[in-house]
Amino acid sequence: MYREILTVFDPLVFIVSLCFQSTLIYTIIRHSPKNISTLKSILLINSCFQLVQSSMAFFSQVRYVSNLVPLELWSYGPCRHFEAFICYSTFHVLQTSSLISALTVFLTTFMKYQAAKHVHLSEKKTWVVVCTILAIILVSTGCAISLVIMQALPLEIRQKYILINQSLDEYSVIGIVDYSVLPSRINATIVNGLVIILPITCLLLRRKILKLLTGPDRSSDALHSQNRIFIQGLTLQIFCHTLVYVPIFVCSSISLVTKTEYIFPQYFIFVLPHLTTVIDPAVTMYFVTPYRKKLIIWLRLKNNKMHSIAHSTFVVSVNQ
Repeated sequence: MYREILTVFDPLVFIVSLCFQSTLIYTIIRHSPKNISTLKSILLINSCFQLVQSSMAFFSQVRYVSNLVPLELWSYGPCRHFEAFICYSTFHVLQTSSLISALTVFLTTFMKYQAAKHVHLSEKKTWVVVCTILAIILVSTGCAISLVIMQALPLEIRQKYILINQSLDEYSVIGIVDYSVLPSRINATIVNGLVIILPITCLLLRRKILKLLTGPDRSSDALHSQNRIFIQGLTLQIFCHTLVYVPIFVCSSISLVTKTEYIFPQYFIFVLPHLTTVIDPAVTMYFVTPYRKKLIIWLRLKNNKMHSIAHSTFVVSVNQ
């Protein structure tokens, strides 16, 4: 049943994500005011990696078979027609791009908290946060590269998966996740740790930002209104990321520990995070004031053109 749903759902999410992300990237590059240059960089990084995430999620369509020992990865996407090592590499690109996307949401929240204090950003504190994020990404990427080299590229392993997949049609087995291997344990610790830590940290920062914005030293009414709108968007992003990541990862972890087969998290552990690649650009376009204004202008122009065409058609019809 799940596969019938996902056969339609995965391509649909990918197409919508591609349209939304392309529009957002264009808007960020062409229509960002100079006073949000830092936010522009963060949003652009997030959007680019979400585009990668969406592409890899559609291309691989991974099923995370967590009740098997070692855990197996099955691909139902277009990449199942290629060699297993290509799909296995795609899986790690998907995981890393999802990680970077989640970290950029945290970084946006942190930068907004710093700005809400009405002080110049502490370079030391900012660099500590940025360097920590970069270190996490580099360690996770290093582990992913090590796993591809060790568990996918050796000739005997490639031949093994070619033989396994010869008799399979609907999906292909693309690799394993073996937690007895150090890089797998490190990556699992990073991913599962951040799934819990990031939402809690972002929600705490959001609470502090709201206190600062409603305090006696708040900014002018116009700026205060813009900040409130931006925080509403950030709050929506945080809650969406929490809802699509935390429950599904908890279910998957329980399945992994108990060796119980829960079908839903096996299919949807990468599908639900894929939804953030549609939600995030929509939230950014609406809740970041300069982008929302541009979006309204585009919609008005489109409506004006439609009214103009309709009026012209009416005039022609009357004249006839």
